[in-house]
Amino acid sequence: MAPKRQSLHHQHGISLIESLVSLLVLALGVLGMLGVQLKSMADNQNATQRVLAARLADDLFERIKANPSGVGGLATYSVNSSWANIASPAANQLCDANACNATQQAAYDLWAWQRSVRNTLPGGNATTFISPSDAEQLGVMISWQLRQTDTSSVAGADAVRAGWLNVDVANGPACPAGSVCLLAYAKP
Repeated sequence: MAPKRQSLHHQHGISLIESLVSLLVLALGVLGMLGVQLKSMADNQNATQRVLAARLADDLFERIKANPSGVGGLATYSVNSSWANIASPAANQLCDANACNATQQAAYDLWAWQRSVRNTLPGGNATTFISPSDAEQLGVMISWQLRQTDTSSVAGADAVRAGWLNVDVANGPACPAGSVCLLAYAKP
């Protein structure tokens, strides 16, 4: 008995619908990976900004230590929790080019430091204050704007402040609305 020949006309390859479904699944996978990559980049940028804020706080503390009377005169480095711009020193009090006394050096350090904060961080600002609990301790609060990639999860301006960087000091500065803040204390 001769073997039956199987008809091959039903096996012509992948149908058009199957190929379109596979392309759709592939496209969804690529979009998912793109979303994860974008979120990762935003989180990386936010972490970089936190590191920069910590380094800027440390910069001011190092400036205080470098000023001969800075450690003993912390009050000269306090702007009493004001978020306002620190006035630019007079041309003859730019301590990087001229000799200055300790008070002039403190004013110059604060001005140069706040300018550095504003130029380094997006929406950056900074204030200093004497600690309410220890008069020999200087507090520094640095604020900046986070980059938000997902605005659907932000209920309002204060939602950004709800994380671990939401720091308000009793009898001291409050973190500005819509910003995140780093709070650091030093007892030089």
